[in-house]
Amino acid sequence: MILFLEKTVVMKINIHTHKVSTLEKNADTIEIVNHIINTSSVEFQGKYVSLGIHPWYINNPDEQLRILEEQLASNPNIIAVGEAGLDKLRGCDLDIQCDIFEKQALLAEQYSKPLIIHCVKAFDELLALKKKMKPSVPWVIHGFRGNHIQAQQLVKNSLILSFGPMFNLQALKAVWNDVFFLETDDNDTTITEVYKFVALAMDVSIDDLEKEIEKKFLYLKSFI
Repeated sequence: MILFLEKTVVMKINIHTHKVSTLEKNADTIEIVNHIINTSSVEFQGKYVSLGIHPWYINNPDEQLRILEEQLASNPNIIAVGEAGLDKLRGCDLDIQCDIFEKQALLAEQYSKPLIIHCVKAFDELLALKKKMKPSVPWVIHGFRGNHIQAQQLVKNSLILSFGPMFNLQALKAVWNDVFFLETDDNDTTITEVYKFVALAMDVSIDDLEKEIEKKFLYLKSFI
């Protein structure tokens, strides 16, 4: 088990990024760096990582799933599965995406890891899969940009939302009292800037925002 938040300093949490920043070396920042299985080898960067089969890059699913399970069994730095996902605008046939998503979700269950989710215009399908699978680990939808009604529906179904620099303020307000996270994804914006944007928009202090998200991360940590 990897131990987080053992220090007294309050931390910033970047729940999903594709870029290793200099911040990840700082004691006050945790970055979960995403790695996509697209070839036969995976080179990890970052102290804490997520690993999965992105719906855009399903090209040899049997081999990709084999690599994912092999790495989950052997690499303790993998603290989440994903980003797995469903995307109606890009990628292979949606039925294939659903099949690979479900298999990754089962691995997340088997290895007790949160599931990081990429979802584009496929929330009905995602909710149907969640109802079918009844997961015990958290499912986190990264980069959420939908409206407040959609946000409320997803949170009502026990999905966790993560917001990046392009967040919808009304959606963020709708889930403020629930578990949510902040991220940079593949954006050049730093997680410090995202925290500043959100704190300003919600009229809270940076310190209070850090404390709140750290509390939410403790919930996620219980599954790792």
